[in-house]
Amino acid sequence: MSIQDHEQLKELAGRQLTAVTFVWDYLQLQFDGPALNVMNTVAVSSQEQSARTGDNQFRNLLCSHISGRVQAVDINADEVSIEFFGGGRIAVLLADEHYSGPEAIYYYGFQNGGWGAIRPDFE
Repeated sequence: MSIQDHEQLKELAGRQLTAVTFVWDYLQLQFDGPALNVMNTVAVSSQEQSARTGDNQFRNLLCSHISGRVQAVDINADEVSIEFFGGGRIAVLLADEHYSGPEAIYYYGFQNGGWGAIRPDFE
């Protein structure tokens, strides 16, 4: 699977992050319809601070992006990065050591019922 196979993630640009749900072993990010189930390590930042999954202030920093509008989405072999207007960022890390299962991200709710999954064989 290649980067081009996941270009529909760029549909998040212009949408707001409307909900963050913490589930036992993954989290869910919802954006005015489309959603991402994220199983890998997440790095989140604002202009003032940054944190990763498991860090003390990770949940607070991640939730601070609720209602933020997505400026851009960048997809490469190292990460899926969601940049917000105002300088915030959420990145799903894709290096082998960040996988806890067969998928990093399962996404759905995109145009025309689009869905997909990013797996370790991502190039």
